[in-house]
Amino acid sequence: MNVQANDIRSLSVSDLERLLVIEQAAQQTPWSEDTFRQCFLSDSRKGWGILYGQVLVGFIWVSIIEPEAEILEIVIAPEFQGVGLGKKLLRYTLAALEENGINKYFLEVRASNEAAIGLYRSMGFEKVGVRKQYYSTINVNIKEDAYLMILK
Repeated sequence: MNVQANDIRSLSVSDLERLLVIEQAAQQTPWSEDTFRQCFLSDSRKGWGILYGQVLVGFIWVSIIEPEAEILEIVIAPEFQGVGLGKKLLRYTLAALEENGINKYFLEVRASNEAAIGLYRSMGFEKVGVRKQYYSTINVNIKEDAYLMILK
């Protein structure tokens, strides 16, 4: 599967339905429609989507507080995972942010999400801390740790 950088574009409200489909399919505790709507309304949040053909198959949201950005979420539809789309999307996003003066990035990732941790490490992110019981899980009585990672 060969996806080029021109297959990445800014997200718009018209993508909302597809974002929700991807989110529900890929996330243990998915964002709500309201959370996505708030992202679109916020001046400090920016989202990009990656396409396969004309179909949106993944997305990333960042929160920008210059000169830093927090990666809020990067999600690839399950049927497109494992072929490098997340890396292409993250690489594109970091380059776009760098062009606008952003030079430090941070994120939280589930401690059990080995694929995402591997992706972030391959891009130069380093684990700098642990947030105990940060993430909700399907079982409401169990919380999962998050790793705090930074790229400078």
